[in-house]
Amino acid sequence: MRVSDIMTQHVQACRPEDSLRDAVAIMRERDCGSVPVLDGREEIVGMITDRDICLCAAECDEPLSKLQISAAITWKPLTCSPDEDIECAEDKMAKHQVRRLPVIDEGGKLVGILALADIARCQAAGKNKTEEKQKVATVVAAISRPMAEASA
Repeated sequence: MRVSDIMTQHVQACRPEDSLRDAVAIMRERDCGSVPVLDGREEIVGMITDRDICLCAAECDEPLSKLQISAAITWKPLTCSPDEDIECAEDKMAKHQVRRLPVIDEGGKLVGILALADIARCQAAGKNKTEEKQKVATVVAAISRPMAEASA
């Protein structure tokens, strides 16, 4: 099974110069916890998560409308290809402790997001019969390791 078979398509993105409030509005509208960040060439330069926004807001003590996404962004995110095998993407997520992978085409353009939730829904629906039953639990456990434990 390929990433394109289960990824979320039609993803809304933002720009580094947009406000954190803009990112929150997208998250609320799309019922998601992260938004890809694109540059002027429509290429992915980062990801912003609800956690990134909370930490930045607490550190800066400013209204979200006054803080740019560039102040909280995770630059150069790990990505995957729509043709990548799901198992390879899962291994990448587990190894790097990420819950979401932006999916980019061969030209570097964003075509979707592969989220842990997409993998779990696929597994629950029985769509991916080649995967062992414990794969999702293994990926979640690896992603959820405390950072101190993961770096040891």
